[in-house]
Formats: sequence, structure tokens, C-alpha cells
Amino acid sequence: MDELDQLVTPKQDVIYNFFNWPTLANSKVVVIAVANTMDLPERVMTGRVRSRLGMTRINFEPYKKEQLAEIVTARLTTAKESLEKEGIESREVIKMDAVRLAAVKISSISGDARRVLDVCRRVVEHVSTSKTTAGANHVQKIMSIMQSSPTAGYLQDCSLHERIMLAALIKCVKREGVEEIKWSDVQYQHLNYIGALTGSDSSRKPSVSELTMVLDSLVASRAVLLEDGATVARKPSGERRLLLNVDQIEVERVLSDVGGQTWKNALGAS
Repeated sequence: MDELDQLVTPKQDVIYNFFNWPTLANSKVVVIAVANTMDLPERVMTGRVRSRLGMTRINFEPYKKEQLAEIVTARLTTAKESLEKEGIESREVIKMDAVRLAAVKISSISGDARRVLDVCRRVVEHVSTSKTTAGANHVQKIMSIMQSSPTAGYLQDCSLHERIMLAALIKCVKREGVEEIKWSDVQYQHLNYIGALTGSDSSRKPSVSELTMVLDSLVASRAVLLEDGATVARKPSGERRLLLNVDQIEVERVLSDVGGQTWKNALGAS
């Protein structure tokens, strides 16, 4: 059961049922849950749910540089084989010394496989127009860009609705003069911003569940903090409060750069 964090609801019935299955008579079910934090049970789960948990916990260590390089190499091999099956000639897009350098850099920071794949993707995209093979020097350049402004790099990779939600949250903060904003207020502002920021006059608006998916993504990346705890779990979902967890001025600047004058006007960015 992956992304256990996302299954936690106010009543917690869903996760209780999952963990209760192995305790049923003649059950042959084993539940293995994966979460982003080791203390998730203690932080958000009720005693009722914790009573159904096993005592075994496994801490997944960050990938080592050799493992990261192997992951990237395997992806490249798979892509090459796929192209050859379709009769398309493949070429070397990134040198092995570049892959190894990216692996070394990421292993020293986080050991996150997704991160090293993202770096290699950006490096290949950077040299794609010149049709040259990416080398270690290109990795150095991309890493320098990414490290110079982590917030900027993250925001540029956000989906359209993630950016709209961040803009909606900032609008509410400016309007109400407080940093913690009700989820229902952010939803309302998000829906109001869609037409203004996208230039679309479509009557199709995202549902509450779709907006919640956008919020979950922002919370998972820690760009936004969501009020939690046993007391909060008893609140209506719209009453839970959000807090922007990245520099507001930087967010306004990057959203304005990415979205253009329309976004700049909406945000009131200078």
C-alpha cells in the first residue's frame, strides 16, 4: 500500500480496514504500507488504527551513487531497446561520465532516484537542440541552475493548477492579512482565478476532489503545510487551514515570470 499518507481521512476508516484484514480469522493477507515519514502513526493515526499495526518498520536508506547510476543506465537501456524495436535508430544522448557525475551530486544531497532522473532529463533537453551528447560539463551547468534557486526550479515544474492554487493562497493571505487560510477560501479563490489566469471561458470547473488532489501534491512537496492532528480531524475539511511554506516574494516573482503580465497583475507583483 503506497502513499499511506494520502489515505488518512478524518474518520480513518479506510486505513483501519486495510490494517484490520490480517487480523481476521483465517486471513492470509499481509499489509505492507509505505509512507514518507517514519512517525506517521504517532503523528496522525488514532489509537484504534495503531492497535492494528505490526511492530516491524523498515527505514529505506537513500540510494548510493552506484545505485543511482545503475537506475539511470537501466532507463537509458530500456529507452534504446524500445526505439530499436520500432525500427528507429538510437544515439547516445548522455555520456556515462555525465551520468556518474549526476549520481555523485544527488547521492551527496538526497539520494533520491527521482531527482537524479530529473537532472539527466534536463541535461538531455538542454543539448537536444544542438543534437550533441550531454557530458559532465552540462551536468555541472544544470546542477548550478537548479541549486541557485530551488524554489524557482520547483515552481517552474508545477502543473498549471498547482500554480493557480499557490496564487489563490497568496491572494487570500494579502486580502485577509493573516498567513493561515481556510481551505474553503482557497478553493473559492482558485475557481475565481481560473478564467482570469488561463484566459479560458470554459464552464468546466474542477471538482472539490480534483482540487484536493492538487492540494495533496503541494502538501507532499512541502510547498504548502496543511493543519493536521487529532483535533483537526474532527473539523469539516473546508475549515482546515493552509500555510505557504516557501518564500512568498519568490513565489510571486516566479509565477509572474512564468505566467506573464496577466499573472503579474493578478498577484500584484512588482
